[in-house]
Amino acid sequence: MVRFAERFKIESSRLAGWNYSGKGIYFITICTRYQNNFFGKIMDGKMIYKVAGEICVNCINEISKHFPDVRLIESVVMPNHVHILFHVETHDRASLQDNRKITLINLGHKNHPDYYSRLSKKSNQVVPNVIKQLKSSVKRKCNQQKLYFVWQDRYYDEVIKDNKRLNTIKYYIKNNIKNWQKDKLYRA
Repeated sequence: MVRFAERFKIESSRLAGWNYSGKGIYFITICTRYQNNFFGKIMDGKMIYKVAGEICVNCINEISKHFPDVRLIESVVMPNHVHILFHVETHDRASLQDNRKITLINLGHKNHPDYYSRLSKKSNQVVPNVIKQLKSSVKRKCNQQKLYFVWQDRYYDEVIKDNKRLNTIKYYIKNNIKNWQKDKLYRA
C-alpha cells in the first residue's frame, strides 16, 4: 500500500491504463454500506423488494435514458448489492482514437503540467459517471422517501474481454437469486 501525506492511500481497483469511456462490456458490482440488506430479502427463490430495492431497480432501468451510448444487458438487485452488465457503445472520437487506452502519467504529482486536465478526463469517463449517477439517484430518491440508505464507497468492475466470460457473467446474474445462500455477499 502506498503512503501519501502520512496516511494510507487505497490503490485503485480500476484496470490500469484503460479508458472507461471506450467501447466494451462492463460487469459492475456495487454493495450497500456494511452489506446491509437495504434492498429486500429473498424468500422461496424470489427477491422481495423493500422500497429502496424498487427504487434501485427503476434507476438501473433508466440508465440508457441518461446515457444513450450505454445498453443494459443484464442486472439483478440483491438484498445488499447490485450486479449490472452493460455495453458501452460510445461514439466519442477521443476514445476511439486512443484505442481505449490512456497514457499513464504520474497523476500523484501536482506539479505535472497535465495533472488537473488528466484528472478531469479520468473523472468524466462513461463507466464511472454511470455508477456515480446511479448511486446518487438511488440515494436521493431514498432520502425523498425518508429511508435510511447508504452505499459502500467503492465498486467492483470487470472489463469483459471474450464471449465465454460474457456468458459466464450472464448466467451468474440470472441465477444469483437462486444461489443467494452460497453467495460470498450473503448476509442473513
